[in-house]
Amino acid sequence: MANLGGQGDRNPRPRPRNAGEGTDVARPARPALQDFAFLLEIVPDAAAITGAIERADELGVMPQEVLLAERRLSPESYVEALANSLRVPAHLKGATSGIEPLPDQPIAAPRLARCPGVVSKAAGYVVLDGTALAPAQLRSIVATAMAGGTQVALASPAALREAVLRVRGADIAHRSIEALRRKAPDLSAASQANLAQTVTLAVLAGLAAGGLALAPDAATPLLLALISLPFVAVVAVRLAALAVAAGCRLDDRRETGRSDAELPVYTLLVPLFREARVLPDLVRALNRLDYPREKLDIKLILEETDAGTRAAAEGLRLGPPFDVIVVPDRLPRTKPKALNFALAFARGSLVTVFDAEDVPEPSQLREAIAAFDAGKPELACVQARLAIDNPGDGLLARQFAIEYAALFEGLLPALVRIGVPIPLGGTSNHFRTALLRQAGAWDPWNVTEDADLGIRLARFGLETCIIGSTTSEEAPFRFGAWLRQRTRWLKGWMQTAIVHTRHPVTAMRDTGVLRALAIATVMGGIILSALVHPLFTAILIAGAIEGAPLGVPETFIGHGLWWVALGNLAAGYASSMALALLVLVRRRSWRLIPHVLLVPLYWHLISLAAYRALWQLFREPHLWEKTEHGLGRRTPVQTTPTPQPRRP
Repeated sequence: MANLGGQGDRNPRPRPRNAGEGTDVARPARPALQDFAFLLEIVPDAAAITGAIERADELGVMPQEVLLAERRLSPESYVEALANSLRVPAHLKGATSGIEPLPDQPIAAPRLARCPGVVSKAAGYVVLDGTALAPAQLRSIVATAMAGGTQVALASPAALREAVLRVRGADIAHRSIEALRRKAPDLSAASQANLAQTVTLAVLAGLAAGGLALAPDAATPLLLALISLPFVAVVAVRLAALAVAAGCRLDDRRETGRSDAELPVYTLLVPLFREARVLPDLVRALNRLDYPREKLDIKLILEETDAGTRAAAEGLRLGPPFDVIVVPDRLPRTKPKALNFALAFARGSLVTVFDAEDVPEPSQLREAIAAFDAGKPELACVQARLAIDNPGDGLLARQFAIEYAALFEGLLPALVRIGVPIPLGGTSNHFRTALLRQAGAWDPWNVTEDADLGIRLARFGLETCIIGSTTSEEAPFRFGAWLRQRTRWLKGWMQTAIVHTRHPVTAMRDTGVLRALAIATVMGGIILSALVHPLFTAILIAGAIEGAPLGVPETFIGHGLWWVALGNLAAGYASSMALALLVLVRRRSWRLIPHVLLVPLYWHLISLAAYRALWQLFREPHLWEKTEHGLGRRTPVQTTPTPQPRRP
């Protein structure tokens, strides 16, 4: 299977873990009120502390985590009060200039999440995370350390991370950018096509040009038939999806049998760039998630250069479970680089990605856990569905909504059913954290990192499934914004196709011949069909101008090849529109159904974006064109009812 050891270094497949495994610290026996007496000055309500102890016992967490999640106090005030009671120094955010990482402390991702003793002070102090252990445990550690002549100080999690980033931030940023490229350069989009790929494309282009120049009457219909092959591939995939979708409903709603105490810590990675407008709505959406706040680890990932969003986050005065991560300003400025950087600090054994404009269904995290529990150990990713909630914003938004409905409620679930690896959506994909890290996480050089990761997981022998839970998204409805976003997507698909065809034999060995061919069909077929689609239209228009609307050649062979090409084009339209109609009828989205007739015109816009993407692939392969959010008129998306989860 594909691995991170580079070509020729074939490591075993990553060992899968259960969905509940993770970085959670072992919990001590239930503490008593007297263990938290030091808080009575800042939380004078003893009943609140007693209630936190009881809830912590129910959830399997520590009482201070309950108090922090309820915002009865801040991590800094808790650590300061505990340090005073232990009579040891406290290091809070902004006052960490004297502490630095231990020389032998590795930058391994799990160790950065939340671990006592991450940093130490040169003057002899060992600095511990004051929130990571129960007070009784820390008292014992402090007493033992001091008896051995070692001085101890406490710090808040933010202070510890501040110290680590000040000293090793550049190293962590470098790893978030270069880890995949250095360990497995053939799986990274940092470089373009290799020599074999370049020569193959040059030979094919030369043969086509030579044939048209020397024997245009014979070469033209043959060339048209050949370039219609991408349509054949796409039609085959859509017909298979249509057959599966028509034969059964693909509403995969699951209910987890876990109690709240059995739920793992869940990390939410939310990359933001110039998103001050939508940040309050995002926070409200995440606060509505049906999951214990004490077990949420929400990382708002901000860019160092984005002063506006950073100011907006500070103005909201977010406390736990929200945690702000600031990414150093280094090239490439891409979403996957930011995700990799924040992943180093993730505490959860499960991790998911949400975008700035996302509104996930409240039950989504529980449904993902149910899918992991029901799946095989090799199930590495659970993809939720995406739906557009601003179709009233114009023709582009409506076509976007139709496209997403057909993709996430028709095509992708059907591909999973028939065993074809799928390109992931850019959001609402849920991972087992350990497997995500072992598979190399995201490629910071690929501008459509989700599609690449979905294929790479398959090459590692890992699986993906689709769940019925839906995340609402805002579609770009202004042409310029739509074109920039679609250009980036198609450019990333081209990068992904290049990466996973560099060594076809290796790819087939990783996934199996049939699955490798299916991946090539899905990825290559969609890219090539977008590129050749305008050629058919141009020929039809030229024929109409000359008085032969179908432009049928006079020779028997040319006549046959031409009708094969034209039939493929018609089948492409028909299969795409049929799949969209099936899904829209099931959703009872009656207002969108008439707009299915405009799909052929929409395809021409996609072709325009494809050629723009091809141009950028040569000129600016790693350029990330930002999509602006918060401009649409959004309405709730109608979804299949979610079963009510059981409670303890």
